[in-house]
Amino acid sequence: MVGNSHTFIRRDWPEDGVLKKMHDTGAAAPAGPDVHPHRDNPWRHGGKFGGLCHFSTHDKPEGSTEIIGFVRFNDEFNIRYGMFIVGRDSRFLSGFAATKDIRKGAKFALMNGAMTGHVINCFGPHTVVHEGGSLTGGLPDRPLKRDARVGLGYSNWMRVPFTGYRNTHFGWNGLSGVLSGEVVGYIAPDSDAQLIIGWQRNGILGGPLKDGFDEKYAELIPKITVGVNEGTQIENVRFEDLHRGGLILPDREAFKKWKNVTFGDGCLSKNPGELLREFKGTVGRGRPSLKELPVVEKYITM
Repeated sequence: MVGNSHTFIRRDWPEDGVLKKMHDTGAAAPAGPDVHPHRDNPWRHGGKFGGLCHFSTHDKPEGSTEIIGFVRFNDEFNIRYGMFIVGRDSRFLSGFAATKDIRKGAKFALMNGAMTGHVINCFGPHTVVHEGGSLTGGLPDRPLKRDARVGLGYSNWMRVPFTGYRNTHFGWNGLSGVLSGEVVGYIAPDSDAQLIIGWQRNGILGGPLKDGFDEKYAELIPKITVGVNEGTQIENVRFEDLHRGGLILPDREAFKKWKNVTFGDGCLSKNPGELLREFKGTVGRGRPSLKELPVVEKYITM
């Protein structure tokens, strides 16, 4: 996606309404111990609702692209320049172990009822907002009247000792997402809408699992771990599905500068003092790895 024009990608919801109902609940795909990674995943490779492309970069310094309906890309998605919009009641999914990268100066916006997520759950950063980047619910001239949702895969926050996973690139120690720059909900007057950041309701890993991995995986309670870098502006955001210590910051005091930030019922606590965890160690690729964090019992148990 290149150039400076304002364009859209439209793919209408199927007439049977199944995907739209899933969308309205905030789910990316079915989740649960009996869900088959291929048969039950509507976004599987070769499936009816496959991706429109594989790797993609948005490179429009003065232009924008808006998603209408439902759109999936198979792998990495990088917003290098310009604005990428997920339109009203629409959905954008990127693929597998890939990351949505929102670069410096780039903007990713979700409108009323919009959702973004991944086609499967991976223990790694699903969404990374770099310093100078922008992740918003609504826009100043198109404010939210209904919630918009950023769905993240859950992390191995309980430190379940997996012994038979199939591929190291799934990053079992990784965060669910990393926030920098601007993370803001632009809210219409007299509305209680928020930009929601939570688990994407998709427990499907995909691929052949072995050596008892799936049994171990079923023990893990779906909760997210989010890294927040220094100087991040957060406003009109509701975090859902955090475990204790699930918000990792270099300075706990930064929370006092956030505006209208709330915590949903899926969080293991609604007390910011229990949800925030300070970490000042070395980070790689802009984020700490869970394996670098000291193991503290209260942060890895229900």
